[in-house]
Amino acid sequence: MSGERKLIAENERGRVSLYRRPESGDVFYYEIRIGNRKIRRSTGHSDEATAAAIAEAEFADAAGRAERGIDPGKLNIIHYVAEFLRWREERHVEGYISEATVYNDRMYLRGNLQPYVEARNLKELQSINLGDWLEWRKSSQAARDRDHSYQREGRMVRGKRAGTHFKPPKMTTLQKELGTFKVFFKFCVERGWLTTLPVVPELQSKKVQTIKRVRGLKSNGPVVITHEDDAGHEWITVPEYRLFRRAAVRNWKAEKKSYELALVKYPHIYEKRRATYGNPLGYPDRLVASWSFLFWTIIQVNAGMRPVECRTLTWRNVLPWTFSDGAEGVVLYVHGKGKTREVVLPKSVAVYAKRLCHLTTGKLFSEVHGSDLEDYYVFPVQDYRKIIRKVAKLAGIKKDISQYSFRHTFINWQLMYTSTSHEDLATMAGTSAEVIWRHYYQITPFIQHERRAKIVGPYFET
Repeated sequence: MSGERKLIAENERGRVSLYRRPESGDVFYYEIRIGNRKIRRSTGHSDEATAAAIAEAEFADAAGRAERGIDPGKLNIIHYVAEFLRWREERHVEGYISEATVYNDRMYLRGNLQPYVEARNLKELQSINLGDWLEWRKSSQAARDRDHSYQREGRMVRGKRAGTHFKPPKMTTLQKELGTFKVFFKFCVERGWLTTLPVVPELQSKKVQTIKRVRGLKSNGPVVITHEDDAGHEWITVPEYRLFRRAAVRNWKAEKKSYELALVKYPHIYEKRRATYGNPLGYPDRLVASWSFLFWTIIQVNAGMRPVECRTLTWRNVLPWTFSDGAEGVVLYVHGKGKTREVVLPKSVAVYAKRLCHLTTGKLFSEVHGSDLEDYYVFPVQDYRKIIRKVAKLAGIKKDISQYSFRHTFINWQLMYTSTSHEDLATMAGTSAEVIWRHYYQITPFIQHERRAKIVGPYFET
C-alpha cells in the first residue's frame, strides 16, 4: 500500500486514513481530517494491523479534543512524553546514548512527572511548574505498600515491601530528574510544541570548607583546607588496598562454600534452578558477583573507569591490543558522560579481563567476538555496591568507599607512584588536567617523596 491511502474510519466528525511512504519500510503514517484541520503523524515501526489500531485510537482522541473545543492537532502531555521516549530509543539504536540513559528517562518521566501531572490535573505543557513539581516531589511518598517484583538469583519473585517509607529523595536524585526534564522540554521546543523553556530550579549542595587532615595520608601530614565532598577523601592507600583484597577473597570463599553446601543439601532444587541463572556456567548471581569483584578491583586501580563506563561496557567493546614490543594487551572502548574513549590494559592486567570473560560468558575471550555473547555485560556492577560495603567492613576500613573510590585511587596512585604527567593522566582518565589539579591537589606535597620510596610499580596488584 505504498503511496496509496487506506480509509480506516469515517463518521460525521471526520475520517482517518493510513498510508506508507516510498522506501519507508515498516513505518506507517496516518492522516486525520476533522473539519478544516489535517493531522499527519507516524505510527512507528509496526505491521499494518497495529498501525491501523493506533490510527483509529488517535482519531478518536483527536475527535474528542475537537468536541471539547481544544485544537485536535495538539497532543496531551502523555503523548509528548511518549514521542520523546520514542526519539530517545532511536538515539540509543544509533549509538548516541546508552540503554541505561533511556531507562532513566522512562523512569523519571513516567514515574515522577506523569503522576504530578495527574495529581495537579494539568492539560498543557505550559502549565507545568517545575518549582511546584519540586515541592510535590519532596513531599510525595517515596515508596508505598504494594506488591512488587524483584530479582533474586536470576528468578523473578513477588513479595510485599516491609513497610511504608516517607523518606524524601536525595539532592542528587532531584538533580538527575531535573536534568532529564531539561532535555525533554528542549525537545518539545525544537518540535514547536512549547514556545519557551520553563524555569528549572537550580539545586546545589553546599560545600562546607573545613580545616582537617587529609584522610588516607600519613598522620603527620600537613593540615590543608578542603571540602567535605572532595574527591580525594574516598581513595584508599596501598596498605588499605591489600587488606581490602584479602577481605574480598574471604568473601568470595564464603559465598563459594555456601553454594557448595547448598548443592549437597538441596541437589534436586539447585539442578532445577541452575537453568534459571543468568550466568552461562550456572552459578548464582551472588557467587558470580563476588568472584568477578576480585578481577574488577585489579582492573579499576589500573584503569580508573567511571562507574557508568563500567556499567555500560559489553564484550563487543573489549578487543585485543598488540603493543609495539609485541606484548598482547586489551583495549576497552568505554562510553560515559556523552563521550567515548579508549582504555588500554597491559598484559599483566589483561589476563584478569580474559578470565572474567570466561566467568561471565562461559567462553574464552577469543571465542566471544562474532557470537551472540558480545552483548553480555562485562561487569555486574549492580551487585558491587553491597559487596563493597561488606568487604570494607571485613577489612576494618572505616572510610566511605564506593565504586567511584577506585577511580580516585587510580588517579592518586598514578600521581604518587609513577612519573605520569598531569596532561597524560587526564587523557588516561578521560578528563582535563585542570580537574586533576583542582580535585587532587592535596596529593602534591607527597608525590616526590613517595616516588623516591618506590613502594609499588605502575602495575598495581599487591
